[in-house]
Amino acid sequence: MADAIFWNKIADKYAATPIANESVYQKKLAITDKYLTEQSEILEFGCGTGSTALIHAPKVSDYTALDTSARMIEIAQEKLQQTPQSNLTFVESTLENWQQAHSDTKYDVMLGLNVLHLMADYRQVIRQSFDMLKPGGYFITSSACFEGFSWWSLALPVMKLIGKAPHVEKFTAKQLMQAMLDAGFVLAQEWKPSPKGGQTFLVMQRPK
Repeated sequence: MADAIFWNKIADKYAATPIANESVYQKKLAITDKYLTEQSEILEFGCGTGSTALIHAPKVSDYTALDTSARMIEIAQEKLQQTPQSNLTFVESTLENWQQAHSDTKYDVMLGLNVLHLMADYRQVIRQSFDMLKPGGYFITSSACFEGFSWWSLALPVMKLIGKAPHVEKFTAKQLMQAMLDAGFVLAQEWKPSPKGGQTFLVMQRPK
């Protein structure tokens, strides 16, 4: 709940902030497109203000986008009203609650973009994602990875304490990959925007 309050507070500023690196974002969109079809049923969690969902939804059969922040979802729904898409639904929900309410529903593709490091237990979220996919389905993630020492990682607990940052899980790219493999995924594609690390874009597949 505390993190939902944080994201509600910054949602409008977040929505107004330009994408930090447009070329990297476009590359991620292009990679994702390769795994979408007109028959795909998609679930995205941590969708924020819905920008990515609005881009991908016209290419698939059904797209559900979740976020725990009520204000983020409000902004996403406002965007959807401006460019209506009947197959796209924005929902305020945690991934766990959605899974419990739709336990029989399986997806062709799940997206968790820039969100795994914000989850209380990223390994559990990875396992949940595996369970929610159809055999042969894809889990597409973009994650901030912490490689080595950084002053930023020392500052995070203090920033969280004073309400200036959300909870952040610190893991390396190697640890993230191992968690994926432990859950049962196999690697379909990996891309690192910078050779120095810091972010990893993964396409993991649930075996058929």
